[in-house]
Amino acid sequence: MSPLFAVVSFLYTSDRLFNSAVSLTPPIEKPKPFQDPKPQADEPTLEEELKPAEPAPEPVEPESKPAEQDAKQPEEAEKNKQSEDTEQNKQSQETTPAQKPTEKPNDSTQQPKPPELLAKTGYDAESGNDHLIFTGGLLTLGPDSAAVVDLAMSLGASSVRGIPEDRVLLVRELMNAPRNNGTNKIHGLGGDNEADDELEQEHLARGDYVERIVANSLTVEQIDWLADLPAILDIGNIPTVQSVYVSHAGLVPGLKPDVHDPWPAMNMRSIVYPREQVRWTTAKKLVEERLKKQEAESGKKKFIGRKAKDALILAAYQDSARPGDRDVMVPIDDYSGYEWAPVWNRMESEKSEAERQTIIYGRDTKYGLNLGKYTFGLNTRCVFGEQLTALVISGSSTGVQQKTISVDCSREQEPENTE
Repeated sequence: MSPLFAVVSFLYTSDRLFNSAVSLTPPIEKPKPFQDPKPQADEPTLEEELKPAEPAPEPVEPESKPAEQDAKQPEEAEKNKQSEDTEQNKQSQETTPAQKPTEKPNDSTQQPKPPELLAKTGYDAESGNDHLIFTGGLLTLGPDSAAVVDLAMSLGASSVRGIPEDRVLLVRELMNAPRNNGTNKIHGLGGDNEADDELEQEHLARGDYVERIVANSLTVEQIDWLADLPAILDIGNIPTVQSVYVSHAGLVPGLKPDVHDPWPAMNMRSIVYPREQVRWTTAKKLVEERLKKQEAESGKKKFIGRKAKDALILAAYQDSARPGDRDVMVPIDDYSGYEWAPVWNRMESEKSEAERQTIIYGRDTKYGLNLGKYTFGLNTRCVFGEQLTALVISGSSTGVQQKTISVDCSREQEPENTE
């Protein structure tokens, strides 16, 4: 195996991660109420186990009472004491919930079961050759965001910052920001409730309650780890894949990653061309004015169908179009514009091989698993009950191979409208 390829084994997951596919992580069992097991015939009962050993009889001073009566008194007192102790133990067991057993430390012979997707890929955290990278979206998409962060941190994984992480970090910052009286801005963390409610509406949009709960569940170490996540992660050069970058939502075609703004890397869903928009608006206005003029000259209202009108607008737009109309593009956070991935692939294919760049991303729920020559979209809608997908890039003496592996997910949210 080539020394270079020995460390090039990257695993990328969809942006829904293990947080959305609850079945991928072993369930955390809550401690069950104590139940007194039925004793076996050859085993001592719980009452017998709790019964203290009988102490040696104490010396009895001679008295005027009969010897038999003197011998019975210590035995009766001891039996009464044992009965009281046993009754107290029973009451304590009935009223006190069972304590969670202390977890045994992991050792080389007892490792925790890996999540289903990682096990399916053959990921080996102990080998030192495999590395795990998340495309963001670790938080707020499932029942236990803190456990997801714990998993990523325990595996030494890398990740990029997505919209959920950015929102939770913002909420956490507001929660820690002191007010004039030294209390926090979020209701329930100190201060007047009514004043805190006003601050909630002022600083946070309605519906941020999930982000607040998650932010409050994270430890300082987890927050620090999330705060250090970049919007764009530079993986470096991988043979046959060229320079590789990872982001939550993708990158604007034609723009170098080192000068890229974080907003589109976390939010972009499609792109628009401002010059084309201006020309289309102008063409539409021209056609409408022309139709009104024809109606005024004929003195009759002229009906024209929508398709016919759109064809007239398109013809007028094409007459005014210029070669540089698509030189400038703007990312937007909905699907009303053009799909950006085909534009990226076309522009990269026109570059020299040494200049080409590949982007791996996860947020795009509309186009799902979208594998291009220089773009790898891995969102297979796990949170909506479909699949969780990983892209595995591995190296060996025969070269670099890449493949996708998926597992089924349980639904955590209702599918979103991407029209």
